[in-house]
Amino acid sequence: MRKTAAFLFAVLLLCFCGLHVFASEAKYATAGEYWDSWEGERPDFITSAYYTDGGFANVVFGLVDNEVGRAAQQEILNLIEDDSTVSFIYQTYSYNELYEIFQEMHKYFEMDIGLVVLGVDSSENCVDMEILEEKANDPETLKLIEEIKGLYADKVSVRWISRDQAPVPCDPEEPTVDEPTVSTEPTQPAEPEASPPMLSDSNRSMIPLLIVTVSAVLVLSVIVTACKKRSATDQQ
Repeated sequence: MRKTAAFLFAVLLLCFCGLHVFASEAKYATAGEYWDSWEGERPDFITSAYYTDGGFANVVFGLVDNEVGRAAQQEILNLIEDDSTVSFIYQTYSYNELYEIFQEMHKYFEMDIGLVVLGVDSSENCVDMEILEEKANDPETLKLIEEIKGLYADKVSVRWISRDQAPVPCDPEEPTVDEPTVSTEPTQPAEPEASPPMLSDSNRSMIPLLIVTVSAVLVLSVIVTACKKRSATDQQ
């Protein structure tokens, strides 16, 4: 009888331990807190990140359009308590990949090709390269653009602008374009897959509690029944 009771007690203890693990899985209250935890270092599966309400209450994460990105979506949902603060889109290239290209292209500022803007454009999911249109017929400039397209394909976008449109030449150590602004809708190469229906926070938090409660009731019922049988046997 003592062995049976000890075993049942151990099962009950494991149930409560499982509840603790489930409850501690979510590390961030909102998507904004998760974003803030990056501290400037984006995960490799992130293509872009922006907010839609002027703050961190509603965040959109761009994810790479592959198996890694889809797995990352579920991972993010597991880390965030309030799923209503996050939504997702899919894009082709990660921000980190584009940023590496941006850094490789710093050298073009030293060349006389009319380059005035260079930066990572997360909304268009490419490196944005803006060149003065007065160089549009320059053989050396055209040859270099052809080489860039051969190296990077659609990872780099080249645009011609007039001198009046040109900003102050950008610092080659900093991207001119980084995250999209609030009013910018990121361009996505494919229709984003709809996220699976999610339970509300209150209903979801009740699931593990319900499981543990039912398990506890069942275990206690077994213990009571066993005790009654033991008592009846002793009386006989």
